[in-house]
Amino acid sequence: MVSGNKIIPREFFHVLLEAKIKAPEDFKDICLIRVIVRGLKESQPQELTIDFVDKADKKTGFTSMERVTGWHAAIILEMAAQGRARKGVVPLEKAVDPAEFVAEAKRRGFEIKEQLKKIKRL
Repeated sequence: MVSGNKIIPREFFHVLLEAKIKAPEDFKDICLIRVIVRGLKESQPQELTIDFVDKADKKTGFTSMERVTGWHAAIILEMAAQGRARKGVVPLEKAVDPAEFVAEAKRRGFEIKEQLKKIKRL
């Protein structure tokens, strides 16, 4: 009860939360992905950090979430149609050359930055 009124906790929570997280009407989304991989490269411990940033596309009207949801499948489908992918049932990450895949993603406007550094140990 709040001030003598019966409330439904879930609905009350939503009312409080929405006021704190509601975005302005003109807000455009953004998707951020960071991957950190540690391992041996040429027998040396190293760390690779990959940052992926995508924003809504004003020209096409696609939100970032719409772009990011299917971009990898579209790239691989195009590469397969061009004969640049392995034939048969193959996981996406093994179907095409990784460097070519990243180049195709960058060509489509996806911001991908890679940083490789040596580390002392794994």
